[in-house]
Amino acid sequence: MQKIFHIADAHLDAPLSNLSLEIRGQIESSQGAFLNGLVNLCNEREAILVIAGDFFDTPNPKERTLQMVEEAFRQLEQPVVALPGNHDPYFLGGIWERLEERAGVFVMREGQEHIQIGNLHFYGKGYGAFNEVSPEISTPVGDGIHILLWHGDVGTGEGGYHTLTGDVWKKFDYVALGHIHKAVDVQGLSYPGFSRSRGFDETGAGAGHFVTFDFGTQVEKVQLPGIQFSRTVVDVQGIETAEELEEKLFEILPEEKGLLRLYITGRRRESLLIEKGVLQMKILQCGFSFVQIFDDTKEEYNIAREIEKVGFSGALARAIQNHADDPFIDRAVEILLRAQQREALQYED
Repeated sequence: MQKIFHIADAHLDAPLSNLSLEIRGQIESSQGAFLNGLVNLCNEREAILVIAGDFFDTPNPKERTLQMVEEAFRQLEQPVVALPGNHDPYFLGGIWERLEERAGVFVMREGQEHIQIGNLHFYGKGYGAFNEVSPEISTPVGDGIHILLWHGDVGTGEGGYHTLTGDVWKKFDYVALGHIHKAVDVQGLSYPGFSRSRGFDETGAGAGHFVTFDFGTQVEKVQLPGIQFSRTVVDVQGIETAEELEEKLFEILPEEKGLLRLYITGRRRESLLIEKGVLQMKILQCGFSFVQIFDDTKEEYNIAREIEKVGFSGALARAIQNHADDPFIDRAVEILLRAQQREALQYED
């Protein structure tokens, strides 16, 4: 039985400039744990590690990162087959040539577009520049299991990266895709998604495809160790007190205690006091390593209160009180009242 573990888009040494120093430090320090987990998984399952592009975020990663990768790859009991991506292209004297020489990595590149390991045949040509035309796909020849490595799009070729078009891929037993960071199916092919998250736009656990070739091709999605980002939304509609908000919030918090962004939304009643600092402390006490809270609530419009007022707002509220349950009327009144309040403030200034 032949086995591979297919990953893509780890983006080691990503700059993470849009995140705080605290989060960047946590992500950078987790790279070692990710590599160790990858080695353990491949060795336990006796699988060849197949990297479908963008293992590094840059062709010039930090020296300490390269050393960690070299050491990890040397610990693997099975070979590594890697396809350079648009973020980490192959060039002479670059990182992939170094990993070929020092860690024995089989790199899919110009001049080496077919690699055979036992009865497994790997096909592909990685990037030699950040953006270049799609390479031609070699036709699989002979017996054995034929695997295509591809980092790019599937479809029409409008994305500007290597694009897999037509049905030539159907000649292969498996297509190891990379470049799309979401685990999605496109025209019968599956992207494993990111193997390491780079921020709050990549929530959940990183993953890869454990593929076995035994009377056909079986694919199992396997989670990888690493920091997990989560985004949670709680709606305060109908909530009267801070205690009720906390109760609802703790019912929907993610089980994985990683880094959390919490968005509080909805119409906020007068009785509800939202203390972000208190909420943050209580969530951190649950085991989360980082919590950021955004209060996007808006004050609830109280038509009964407006009816008692003298002036434009009271007259408007009384005129529409028979339609207060209509969400369109309610929204229109709110817009008018807010516009009136702004004009009043400007006049006072």
